[in-house]
Amino acid sequence: MHVKALNEEIVTQKYRSRELYSAARRLSRDSSFSEDQSAVDELDSLRTKTDDLAKCSSEQLSLLEQTQPLVDLFWQTRENLLVFFDQFEKEIKVELLPPAEDLGQIKLLQDTIQVNWTP
Repeated sequence: MHVKALNEEIVTQKYRSRELYSAARRLSRDSSFSEDQSAVDELDSLRTKTDDLAKCSSEQLSLLEQTQPLVDLFWQTRENLLVFFDQFEKEIKVELLPPAEDLGQIKLLQDTIQVNWTP
């Protein structure tokens, strides 16, 4: 499942970004970088986006995993219906009388149906 692999990659990148975020925070405390508030704000924004992305990815994966049994059931039911319709169509073709071509044949078919229909 491609979505599962993508989700795992996002989680991996999330942890890598947290490590980078922590390193950047340490660096900002130890240098004049901490005086630049815009850089700190950008780091916080990136961390929030990374967390949000990871959360959305996990939610989507969960939804897809929940729907998978329904998808499997759909395809199984479809296959069963196709087999049923094929068999049913064959039975109908065997039981149906050939179409009439003229009025005499139609009258004969009606008589045959009436005779067979009588209880």
